[in-house]
Amino acid sequence: MARFEYIVKNLKRANPRSVRRSVMLRIDGEVLNLGYVMCEDELVRSLEKPGDYWLLTCTCGEPGCAGLFSPFEVEHLDDGIIHWHVTDPGPERDFYFSRDQAMRELQKAGEIAKPAKPLPLPLLPTEGENDA
Repeated sequence: MARFEYIVKNLKRANPRSVRRSVMLRIDGEVLNLGYVMCEDELVRSLEKPGDYWLLTCTCGEPGCAGLFSPFEVEHLDDGIIHWHVTDPGPERDFYFSRDQAMRELQKAGEIAKPAKPLPLPLLPTEGENDA
């Protein structure tokens, strides 16, 4: 099974109040978004349910402008495994990775909220405690 990595770096610019982000999606060491813009919303949706997703695009938001004409085909398999079939950008290939591990990477990068911890159950009085 492949290792899913989502790496975000903040790049400082000449204007100290202006920060630009650099995002890298790497699966088993292969950078998938080199030369493309990553659509974080599509990435998160691809982890939530199967379908076809335009994870990569051009800076204008149009995949065709970047020479991409096929979306990532996403399947959700048993045991929390996600399968991406990628034809664009080539070469055609398949990736299998853990949904849980991918979600942890996105949480670590701040792309999705961490699940709230459940509140502890209230303590119920034991027998004889209210007999006063």
